[in-house]
Amino acid sequence: MAMAPRRLACARASGWASRWGLQQLGRAGWSAEVKRSTSPDFMYVASSPFLLADQEREEESLTLSAPQLAHAVTQPSPPFYYFTAMLESLEPGLSDSLDGWRELAARSGASRPWVQIWTASAGAFTQAHYDVADNYFVQCDGRKEVLLWPPATADVLQPFPDAHPRARKAQVNVCAALAEERALSEKERRAQLTHREMFPGRAPKYLPQPTRVSLSPGDVLYIPAFWFHHVISETPTLSLNVFAPSATAEAAAAVLAEPLPLSPSWPTPILRSAIATLLDDLLARGVLSGGFVSGGNVMSRGVLAGGGDRRKDVIRRLLYSRYSPLSESVQVAGGGNVGQTTDAAAVTGGSRKRRAPPPRLEESVAAMVAEHAEATSARFDELREAIVAQQQAGQLGLQEDAIEPMASATACGVTAPRVEDDHYNAWQHYEGVSALLVAHLLEMWSLRLFGAANVEAELGKIAEAQPLDHA
Repeated sequence: MAMAPRRLACARASGWASRWGLQQLGRAGWSAEVKRSTSPDFMYVASSPFLLADQEREEESLTLSAPQLAHAVTQPSPPFYYFTAMLESLEPGLSDSLDGWRELAARSGASRPWVQIWTASAGAFTQAHYDVADNYFVQCDGRKEVLLWPPATADVLQPFPDAHPRARKAQVNVCAALAEERALSEKERRAQLTHREMFPGRAPKYLPQPTRVSLSPGDVLYIPAFWFHHVISETPTLSLNVFAPSATAEAAAAVLAEPLPLSPSWPTPILRSAIATLLDDLLARGVLSGGFVSGGNVMSRGVLAGGGDRRKDVIRRLLYSRYSPLSESVQVAGGGNVGQTTDAAAVTGGSRKRRAPPPRLEESVAAMVAEHAEATSARFDELREAIVAQQQAGQLGLQEDAIEPMASATACGVTAPRVEDDHYNAWQHYEGVSALLVAHLLEMWSLRLFGAANVEAELGKIAEAQPLDHA
């Protein structure tokens, strides 16, 4: 499939609209848990005693029958109603009624796809976020608008930290951020464009105007994994989508699955130096650079990587985009503020004593870190290859249409044409996805070794830590 979102010409999927609408929902026999809120903003929120505490949300859950749900979403709002679920969880075999859904998923080469149903009141929206599976989105009833940004805009969209219940969702107010970008002078716009051309994998300073897609019944939209999307119901809506974990998504999961050979019971200074050394090694190996052909020449990974000097920049950008927007008074479940020091036992919920460091621990850790960096770098290479293969498959003339230039009034009060960038390529996609993965790795390592309460403070110390002596 293509690197960027595309409208798809898929007659069988388009036909779902004739059998899956709000009227048909009103005759279904199942019941399910539905969200209701005075706010139109809905998103999935994780629950765990070891995550950062979330803000109180004016949202309640209630059980409605399908006919009650169909009636509720068509009523004037507020309150707003929102519902999503795996189709098979509502009634076994329900997905089989969708003609061609497995063939749609096969475009991504997915081995474990599934179908999801979505319905919402007019004006409800899901905050900008990204998924880790390809998304084949089929509009069945009502109208939606989808705002889309590539993975490299993560720093500007400021996703919540991984240790937060709203991980992968943007913290920024999308409408306000877009208004700020529209207010730029012509000189500032040219500087923004130059920045994007010189550093295609880097985040711009301001949130770029998105690719805007209006969906009506029968429309099919492909959203690649890791692309941010902000979805607005302009009317009462019902949609179906197929989530398909592609080879790119599976390669990304393999990066995160490499087991970290470090123990939270080891001395904290050694752990900081170990993570610093590991990040330096990965950057020196060029995991953040595409390494593809540019201007007829294959760029050297070493030239593009910049080595250990980039560690501070990578960590500071992560802290600025994910942690700075959070209030300093955010409480961690079980007590404590972000940035305070707590024992690593908070990760496991048990009381843990730090073991005495084994003889020559630093030398042993340095060897383990070097081995882990090599294994993780190999996983990044596999991700690179998967993305190249995805781009090549997208060039084979599959039934898809580039998103055409369009102008549409949105819930943000905007009327702005946006042309799909046909030059978005494997290099840009890899650099955006790899930046997300490096941020995930840093947060995941720190969460495991230091606990949720300490991730922000420890990342700051890792940025300044002395690397281990490989000698």
